[in-house]
Amino acid sequence: LFPASNPPKFVLITSSAPGEGKSFVASAMARVLAMMGQRVLVVDGSPRRLLLGQNFPHEALLDQCLPQVGDAGGPGTSPVATVRRASGLRDSQNVYSNPAFEAMLREARARYDVILFEVAPVLLSADSALLREHADTVLHVVKWNDTLKSTVAATLDHLGKLGLDVAGVVLNGVDLEEQGRYDVSDRGRVYRNYKSFYQASA
Repeated sequence: LFPASNPPKFVLITSSAPGEGKSFVASAMARVLAMMGQRVLVVDGSPRRLLLGQNFPHEALLDQCLPQVGDAGGPGTSPVATVRRASGLRDSQNVYSNPAFEAMLREARARYDVILFEVAPVLLSADSALLREHADTVLHVVKWNDTLKSTVAATLDHLGKLGLDVAGVVLNGVDLEEQGRYDVSDRGRVYRNYKSFYQASA
């Protein structure tokens, strides 16, 4: 996802439906990137009306939106910062089309090495379409043994029609112990070539 040459700056983290684990994936990626020496901004763009920590209602000032973050690894500093959206689903057009939001993103690109932007589920909102001009790539999160294959296919097709580049799909919440029990005689025979991996991971 992050090649040495021309790595993506703005990663849109999507899902088909709620509860697939976007926030978990975003926080895990942020920790790994921070360990690699990257300065990371995690944006929780899921609509919410309860204000939690730093937030970006569309009238917010730039310095209120983006926490000051020191150099990665510096004393008393953190290479990861987070902001959360504080407006509802119906306000997406107002938030993402607002000049203040555009200014925030420009400043974020200057301050951070990677921006992980979690959006509302693709099949429930138009947020992915509103943000497509900013996104360098997309990471799509799918809940294992829960989300239908047809649902995932429809979502990926929609993202493709929006012109978004989907770099990969994260299968979240896989039961590694169950996968490790598979052998060539059961329904999981397609996993036989990977059985040692699942057993080791479990």
